[in-house]
Amino acid sequence: MTTVELTDRQLDALADRVTTRLIHELAGNTPTSQLISAAEVARRHGFTRSWVYEHADRLGAIRLGHGSKPRLRFDPERVAVLAEQTTEPLEQPTTTPPRPRTRQRTGVTPRGSPLLTVKQIRRHSRDWGGG
Repeated sequence: MTTVELTDRQLDALADRVTTRLIHELAGNTPTSQLISAAEVARRHGFTRSWVYEHADRLGAIRLGHGSKPRLRFDPERVAVLAEQTTEPLEQPTTTPPRPRTRQRTGVTPRGSPLLTVKQIRRHSRDWGGG
């Protein structure tokens, strides 16, 4: 008999997978391998990912794992039916605001005085006693 040692993290991941599989088998739902991510729901139905997350419960999200932000997966058939019934206007994807322009370095202060040149000294970890 071979002994396999698993870390707590691996055991938690295994327990989550077993639990999810059992939930679906007992409920007669879609197996996890056929579930899709929020990004895939958004891509297939023209939603934004944020809209999918905001409406996750309504779309029948299945939470995989524990904690404050478990992974969400969706039954594609159920989402397709609900997406057809959606009459809400979809939000437009947000664009990232442009970065503020940085001032070009001219070598002088705003009053015209020359700036001193400072060289950055790079220290190795051994110089800091880090080992």
